Amino acid sequence: MPIDKLSKSRPEAAENSSESRVLQLVGVPAGGRHRAKPDGAGYGPVFESLQQAMVTKVSPVAAAAAAGRRLAERGVALADALDAMQHACNTIDREPGYDAMRSLCQSWTECTFTYLSGPSCEDPSTGLATAQHLLSRLSDLYRTAMREVECLPETHVLVVVEPITRQRLDAELTTLAASVLEVFGGTVVGRLGSFRIAAVVALDAHFVERLGRLRSAIGYWPGPDRHSTTGNPRTKVWTEQLPTLPEWSESFIKDLTKP
Repeated sequence: MPIDKLSKSRPEAAENSSESRVLQLVGVPAGGRHRAKPDGAGYGPVFESLQQAMVTKVSPVAAAAAAGRRLAERGVALADALDAMQHACNTIDREPGYDAMRSLCQSWTECTFTYLSGPSCEDPSTGLATAQHLLSRLSDLYRTAMREVECLPETHVLVVVEPITRQRLDAELTTLAASVLEVFGGTVVGRLGSFRIAAVVALDAHFVERLGRLRSAIGYWPGPDRHSTTGNPRTKVWTEQLPTLPEWSESFIKDLTKP
């Protein structure tokens, strides 16, 4: 069955230590394995101000700093950020220069360590991932798709679950998240706002069957027969197609956190 048949219009914790997170961000390969680098073409919009500054012979330092912050917020490794800047400069036949590279590295570092010293990526009330951590997971998937020349919306989808009842909501969200993990396995389940959770799920050969199992398991309060799927509806379960470009993922997640 096509995925668009399943999609509905919206009805109205990281295990890594801080040290391993830093190593991942600066581009140190895990386990000594070679880590493929993107060619930088996917980050073109981030460097438009930098390119304009260079073409008009204005100092690119401020634009480089802004690009460093934006890439760090998306979870882009420092090595990849530098590669992306070099690629952007090559397209206009310019060299970034030491001052611009230093500015990008400095702003990237400040933004990254602000993130690492900031609030936990775990929601304190439920133990689920925060929306920011779910966004970080999406960034990882976009980079992987870029390296493998794939389109992420064709390989993954966001499964969203929202309880109808709003009593004892934190406990209900935790229970629903356990069901999502039981059905879909190793995925990140994040809390989006006060009333819903979501998980990024692979569109494999078993997706349709698993989504049906999830709806059967958590879609209803039990009726007279505890093993049936009849009774009063208790949850909304739907899918959201992921944005085509990673630049749109932040607003995509932000919209889903709204009631």
